[in-house]
Amino acid sequence: MNPRFIFAGLVLILLAVIPQQVLALEPSCNEISINTYSVRVTAGNTVNIAFLVTNNSAERFFIDTANAYDNSTSFNVETDGYDREIRAGESGQINVSVKGRSYNEGIEEFGYIEFRGHFLGGNTCTLDDTTVQKFRVFVDKQEPIVSNPPVFEPNANDCRDIDITVPETLNIEGNGNFDVTIDNRTDFRVNVRIFAENVNVNPTLISIPKNTKITENIAVTASENGKIRYFVESPFCSFEKETVVNAVPERTLRELIGIGVNVIGKTQEFEAIVRMQNLSENPVYGEIGVNAPANWSVVGNTIVELQAFETKEFAFKITPDKALTEDVSGSIEFLSNGEKISIPIEFKKQETENPIFGTMFALLGFGASGLTIGLIALIVILIIGFFLLAFYSRKQKKPIVLVTKPKEVRS
Repeated sequence: MNPRFIFAGLVLILLAVIPQQVLALEPSCNEISINTYSVRVTAGNTVNIAFLVTNNSAERFFIDTANAYDNSTSFNVETDGYDREIRAGESGQINVSVKGRSYNEGIEEFGYIEFRGHFLGGNTCTLDDTTVQKFRVFVDKQEPIVSNPPVFEPNANDCRDIDITVPETLNIEGNGNFDVTIDNRTDFRVNVRIFAENVNVNPTLISIPKNTKITENIAVTASENGKIRYFVESPFCSFEKETVVNAVPERTLRELIGIGVNVIGKTQEFEAIVRMQNLSENPVYGEIGVNAPANWSVVGNTIVELQAFETKEFAFKITPDKALTEDVSGSIEFLSNGEKISIPIEFKKQETENPIFGTMFALLGFGASGLTIGLIALIVILIIGFFLLAFYSRKQKKPIVLVTKPKEVRS
């Protein structure tokens, strides 16, 4: 047999046996791409979008960080989460939040998105290795609140296979969110159009594919009482539901946060224990600190992150520059979203000890704070000592014996 044919056959067998990953070239950062598109948002509202990230390499890719940003005064862009792992040949997504601030007709403005990560084999992609992607952002004028939605004729005869679950009432404190669940068990697409009276909602349209159940999160802004109406439409039926919105006055920071403070120590070192409780159903973020004289040392964690109804304790070690000769006033201050809570505290000086009794009770093992206890103990010791001394003295005394000579008797 010709050796060339034998060699060629061996090569073909090796190609069939060796895994494809072994023969693959090292992955390149250029094989990771982001598909961006233009975004449209209404002034005063926020839209959440997802940009597709495709891994065109033969190796798994991990996104270490993703950042969305802008340089506009008409809108704000920020990252809202992303898929950490994207398998070879598959796609993930980077979620972006775009908030419209002011109408920018005729102005060409962009948002930007960048990322860095690494492949399973160890190759890394830095911000310099990946291209910053940009996307056009249009900010539309804020639409007037719909007070008279279109006339809607319910026809629920054939809607037995469509269910929509909405809250009957909502209490909204400025801004809030709620869920709408639609179960479409028909063979047709169903649309839900949302109209708001005296409130703002986003989104205003939900489209549900056939035989699909989805839950959509709705953002709502309410400064006064109003209604949200949902018009459910399919090719063969339609019906309506509504939610009553009660606008709740926004609470102050003092109404949202409960703070208790306990200061321990005297004269040269203090510890302030601050107990904070979030009294609301929304997270609270801010900074906490100790207001003390400028030349004092204050050590402690100042970052506050409290989830709904969560309670945490924060400890601060406070060291004056010298021993206190008088009481000093200070405060615990908490700052969040431009609001501040100030709790007054006081650093106490050391109380002066009586020099005689202080020394006496120090020898007995009592400090000045235990003066009464020490005095009682001293009296008890003196009484016991007196009785012991009396008993010992009596035991040592010898009895007195009188000796007399016998008288002589003369005969």
